[in-house]
Amino acid sequence: MIANPGFYRRRIGDMLVTAIFDGMVEIPLAAVTNIPLEEARRLQDLNLRPYPPMLPTSFFALTRGEDTVLIDAGGASELDDQLGLGRAHLSAAGLDPGRVRAVLMTHLHTDHYGGLVMPDGSAAFPNAELVVHVEDHRFRFGTSDMPMSPPDYMRRALAPYSDRLRLIEGGAVLPGIDALPLPGHTPGHTGWMLKSGDERLLIWGDVVHLPAIQFLHPQVSMSYDVDATRSAESRRQIFAEAAREGILVAGMHMDLPCFGRVVAKNDAYRWIAEPYRQTP
Repeated sequence: MIANPGFYRRRIGDMLVTAIFDGMVEIPLAAVTNIPLEEARRLQDLNLRPYPPMLPTSFFALTRGEDTVLIDAGGASELDDQLGLGRAHLSAAGLDPGRVRAVLMTHLHTDHYGGLVMPDGSAAFPNAELVVHVEDHRFRFGTSDMPMSPPDYMRRALAPYSDRLRLIEGGAVLPGIDALPLPGHTPGHTGWMLKSGDERLLIWGDVVHLPAIQFLHPQVSMSYDVDATRSAESRRQIFAEAAREGILVAGMHMDLPCFGRVVAKNDAYRWIAEPYRQTP
């Protein structure tokens, strides 16, 4: 049970960014790679993290005037009864699914695309364009010459958007919103850089799953990374850039309210969560 409405607002220039909490799932610590399991447990304990690890999951709404854009859509209770809270939390935040003009995907994993579809198979966001990196779509669906069979729920979740699907490679996608490829977790795993005036926010998807471990040891990946080596390379790259340029960052699996900064620490990094702030 949660004791709050499950959302948090943060202004970036003229854009209002709302973190939408979708739920928490238990994951096995044995899913970490490139580190001894006992060291992973020691770091979790040292940082007073729960054991087994609990993975918070969120997605984000970006609002300018009457327009709302989502980055990811959360999971679905039909797939995991601990997820799917985002639908109610969108409503609690006063956000109308019918006004969502686009859903920008970080990648195609169930806890990110499950919320695209209603239980009856209709689109959860009936007026939204769905934006997916071409490499992620190709990995799951193949090509017209060599089609692949994605999981049934993935096919069902994306089907209502088949006539408004846009495949991208990177760069500017919407005004003030750029796609930043961060491959490894999936082939087309994508971060989204928001820019408004002098302010920037990077929403980096699943660059980090276990903050107590991966900031100190960026080489640590997860067993469900498609390419663990490339995932670690993307993590090191974006940690270094975020620390060097002081970029505000948010992630789908960071503790709510999700926002913070990366600071270099010797040959590793640390996460400094942004203090809770009142947003008008």
